[in-house]
Amino acid sequence: MNNTILLSNSLTVLAAEIAKAHADVQTAAQTAAERALAAGDLLVEAQRLVQHGGWLPWLKATGIPERSARRYMALHRGGLKAAIVADLGFVCAEKFATAGLKMLPKGGCAVQAIGRDDDGGGAISFWWPEPDGFAGYWHCAVFRAESFCVTPGRPVPPWLLGLLHERETTRYDFYEEAEISIAEVHAFLAKFEADDAEVRV
Repeated sequence: MNNTILLSNSLTVLAAEIAKAHADVQTAAQTAAERALAAGDLLVEAQRLVQHGGWLPWLKATGIPERSARRYMALHRGGLKAAIVADLGFVCAEKFATAGLKMLPKGGCAVQAIGRDDDGGGAISFWWPEPDGFAGYWHCAVFRAESFCVTPGRPVPPWLLGLLHERETTRYDFYEEAEISIAEVHAFLAKFEADDAEVRV
């Protein structure tokens, strides 16, 4: 009987301590993410103001390691929110942000990506630059002759583009990308919507 009471009391104490520790971890992760994004914003502005060739000496004088600075700037430029950084973790969030930033087409171009698997399924995606470093995105997956299309209601941030790209490239046995014009994308989407066209990949 006494052992049961002691065990019950111990579990109650442990549960309270665990809940507090968990809350502390969540608060610390959120605060760290918020400060990293704020640092990234400030670093991007500082890099814009520093004279050519003076960035690394200036950065060294601040005491911030170059690797940390690159991470903070990538998180900021990737369009991440603090809650997402806290949930994904710094390494994963930076990976998606960096990948997405590299994927943004330059010079008014777009990208068409096609994936296929051995089972006859596949997908076609388009992305193109939008203002403020974001991207327009359209995706249609085909399974057993049925298509499922996704068109986000607003431009996607670079980090999300990076996440979507990783998902697609690892899903299909065959995957290729090609640069096309934005006009070609608009023409395809207009025809698709007007004709309720069947997607073939």
